[in-house]
Amino acid sequence: METGYVEPDRATTTALVGQLLKDAGAPADPAAWEWVRTGSSSLVVLAGEVAVRVARDGAAAADLHRSRDLVAALPPLPFVVARPIGEVAELDGVVAAAAARVPGAARPPGPADPAELRALLDAVHGLDPTPLRAHLAPPRAFFGGADWYSVLTELATPLLPVQVRDRARAAVDALAALDHPEPAVNHGDLAGSNVHWEGDRVVGVLDWDLAALEDPAEDVASLLTWHGWELGPQVVDPATLARARVFGAVSPLTVIAFSVLRGRPADEIERVTARVAARLGRA
Repeated sequence: METGYVEPDRATTTALVGQLLKDAGAPADPAAWEWVRTGSSSLVVLAGEVAVRVARDGAAAADLHRSRDLVAALPPLPFVVARPIGEVAELDGVVAAAAARVPGAARPPGPADPAELRALLDAVHGLDPTPLRAHLAPPRAFFGGADWYSVLTELATPLLPVQVRDRARAAVDALAALDHPEPAVNHGDLAGSNVHWEGDRVVGVLDWDLAALEDPAEDVASLLTWHGWELGPQVVDPATLARARVFGAVSPLTVIAFSVLRGRPADEIERVTARVAARLGRA
């Protein structure tokens, strides 16, 4: 799938991925590779039992180092994570890392077993943060970290068409007004291609780059946006569900903020903003 996201030099990427796959004992012939381009921070090459993540830009490269160390520090979980194979490698400014391939496949948007979603949330949010703390991202790193409010109101919202700006600003203000419980380890992007299933069972969780100490309702929002908000009462308590709806309303704006903060090309920012505006217009 082509996304239009910025990519590193193709020849250099191919050479670096080939070396990492060869070192890991996986097929090093590009004809045997599967390219996955849906991630905004990284693209992925799958070959045999190995997956290689390639950072799209310098900021993603720094995250790749940190998230590799985080995954290595995770304790055993009731699902598989992409345990690292070797160290992060660099070639002419392109940065990549190999990991064990996670079984299963992403589930299309739509309903899933609420008990399985509860078990997934409990496993992630029950992690002991102490051994992970040095490798966690700052809360809300995807859309500005400590400056998230000004980023969303001053950088992201003004890019939207006038007719949806008030709705966007109201969503941001609602998040700012929330009373949050004690934070827990939060995955930060717990849905879509990052959760792998076999039948009705979660078997793997990918992409821990945004894991942070945060309100667990953020992960709930990701899951319910993907699997359906009607499942909410069967997955979490009413207070968490209410907070999750606030996170969910802000989520489209965060994608604009990410693109701006990463200095992405103007055409990419325009495409993202158009998608967000259409979504807000339908809300």
